[in-house]
Amino acid sequence: MVSEVEWNKLLDNDISIHESCNIFTHEFLKVTESCIPKKEVIIRSNDKIWFNSNLRKEIRKRDRFRKIFKKNKSMTNEKKFKNQRNRVNNLKKQIKQNFYENINENLNELKQTNSRVYWKIINSLLKEDRSSNDIPPMQNPSNNFEFSYDAKEKVDILNRYFCSIASLDANNTKVPDFDDRDDMIGLSRMFADDTSIGHTAPDETTLQSMINIDLQNINSWANDWLVKFNPNKTNIMLFSNKNSKK
Repeated sequence: MVSEVEWNKLLDNDISIHESCNIFTHEFLKVTESCIPKKEVIIRSNDKIWFNSNLRKEIRKRDRFRKIFKKNKSMTNEKKFKNQRNRVNNLKKQIKQNFYENINENLNELKQTNSRVYWKIINSLLKEDRSSNDIPPMQNPSNNFEFSYDAKEKVDILNRYFCSIASLDANNTKVPDFDDRDDMIGLSRMFADDTSIGHTAPDETTLQSMINIDLQNINSWANDWLVKFNPNKTNIMLFSNKNSKK
């Protein structure tokens, strides 16, 4: 196709270099359009794996009503938008529920017939769960290795697994009573795996004595529950309404 173009006639010496460049680009693009196949690709980066064409259609309809309502905030337009918004929300819940209810059967069938689609769904599920704080779907050995999506079921799977590989003989070990600590002098607070203790005292000597008592109680509790605290990450901060003496 490129060789069939009469370049000598198109690129005349009487025209400028800029015009010649434009002519060459135009003719070359014409050749590429006729030779290189084109494919239309629709990118839906925000779509969930359980989205379908009907839901997308209703979402586009909702978005149209929202634009109309923004331009003209009449009661009629508001009612249309809210009704369509509620319809989309209910449809999402229904489609998502149906998808997860039938996913085990669909995955088992796809695993045998279409491995490409099977792994696409698996990767999408894992990617979807990684964006949240939930544990990804897990296969349950106690239920023919079907996927479990319920949080409690996944916790039970992990608990059984770690118990099966544990080397600690805890058959004759007595677990201490898990009761609230009522022997702490100061005010204790926990955030994730961090712990803080607050005390109020009239002088530093009394404050030091109170802190030591609570540290002994914490150490006793840690020994009972086989927990270790890291002294190197422990800090103390003193607040006072008096200036420190030099």
